[in-house]
Amino acid sequence: MHRFFGEIIDNTAKILNPDYFHLKKVLRAKNKDKILVFSPLNEEYLCEIKDITKTEIICSVIKKIEKKKCIETNVFFPLMKRKAMDTAVRICTEFGVSSFTPIITECSLKKYNDIDKVKKRWMNIHRESRKQSGSNIDMIMNKPDRIEKFISFKNINIVPQPYTETKTKLILKSDDKINLWLGPEAGFSEKEIELFKKYNFIFIKIAETVLKTETALAAGLGIIRYCEINQQIT
Repeated sequence: MHRFFGEIIDNTAKILNPDYFHLKKVLRAKNKDKILVFSPLNEEYLCEIKDITKTEIICSVIKKIEKKKCIETNVFFPLMKRKAMDTAVRICTEFGVSSFTPIITECSLKKYNDIDKVKKRWMNIHRESRKQSGSNIDMIMNKPDRIEKFISFKNINIVPQPYTETKTKLILKSDDKINLWLGPEAGFSEKEIELFKKYNFIFIKIAETVLKTETALAAGLGIIRYCEINQQIT
């Protein structure tokens, strides 16, 4: 079933552009069609179209869709070229990540010339990915900065590392907050690894091979969500 963003007021949903155009002109929606609508409060509703005007589509709300809340997961991803960053934003959206933060490492890119324009593109990718995946989490997009700014003792910090020999069993609780740190293609530097060790980061091996950063991101998030879904979260 198709999903769209809209306003919900008194059991009535209104779909405006750009979703209005897609729903009317591309999908050729008609009265009594059922759709899913995301509200500005990040809630999802099953709705039925009751009127299509020249500027908006009006729907009646049938019911609210209840979804289990994911454990808060924050991704710290190395500043890379456009294609890799766009892919990372899409993957994070599909896995219900709470925040996405590009980090500047010793082996990553150091800056973007127009970060505000880049963030706008990321927000568009995030919006379309939410519609496709059904994620009800409006992911926070942070501006790039150095690793040291985001180091925290408070959360569970996880770093995928291909050469670690440590075997870790991930046990999660419902109030846990997870930070997933991804390195660039060349990996984190020795200095950065030592910094992570100082703050008791958890190093995990997710494959016997060296993965591309985007692949490691998807694998790492998949492991976190698998543990969350397939064990009793207390």
